[in-house]
Amino acid sequence: MFPYNRKLRYKLVDGMRQHLLRAEIIPIHQISELLIEEMYKTYIHYYSGTNRQIFRSDFNNKDFCILIFNENEDNALVGFSAISIYIESVQNENFGIIYSGDTIIKHQYWGSNILIKAWLSFAGEVYRQFNFIPWYWLLLVKGHRTYRYLNLFFKDYYPRAGANIPENLRMKRDSIAFKSFGECFNSNSALIKFPETKGYLKEEWNGINEKTKDHKEVNFFKSQNPNFNSGDELVCFSEISPENLKKKSLIMFNDNSYAKFLPVNFTQKLKKDLI
Repeated sequence: MFPYNRKLRYKLVDGMRQHLLRAEIIPIHQISELLIEEMYKTYIHYYSGTNRQIFRSDFNNKDFCILIFNENEDNALVGFSAISIYIESVQNENFGIIYSGDTIIKHQYWGSNILIKAWLSFAGEVYRQFNFIPWYWLLLVKGHRTYRYLNLFFKDYYPRAGANIPENLRMKRDSIAFKSFGECFNSNSALIKFPETKGYLKEEWNGINEKTKDHKEVNFFKSQNPNFNSGDELVCFSEISPENLKKKSLIMFNDNSYAKFLPVNFTQKLKKDLI
């Protein structure tokens, strides 16, 4: 059905049950309306302050989507992450961006790392096909669980406690953020504040509780984005390279599950943007 998709599988043991999860990465234009509606229903279970129009607008501007299915539950959709891939230029330097949009995985599957594996493997394939330019991950964060992915993946990422973003990275981040979000973006705080919220995690799912109150990464995220529960988004930025990845992440990054995945017409578009 999907000529460009690739699959990863992961077994998750939940008590006496074993779930066989499958990750597929599919071009946005190949995803059915029925499946998009299932994605939206999953999203609004965890997020308030959004609606179908906001969700579709964000989704339609992406290029690919990681979809997570449970094969033991009639291939039910249990999570997804929308992705954009594009070329930017600052001061005559070309560089690539992998931009993660709406992302959610149902709480029953939070012990799974299949989404992490799929993202890193896919990012690795993009990097290998275009490793003659630097690549960066652009991540808009409105919850501490997402923010903690950065520390899980990378040695250096921004913002983080005790480190100032280098000027060359700040210029790239700001160029992208201002182009995409205009005056809603503040370079000093790295925050995007929309006139009207585009969504925020429901209180029961934001993970701020007794277990996390003393967590270093959680507290830093809260200090940088104090109004996360109203929909403010923290613009995070990190270089995607073997040198900047932590050991376990590098293994997933070097996995070739998505070898030669990118459709030819899409790679041609990226190459054209480099000219």
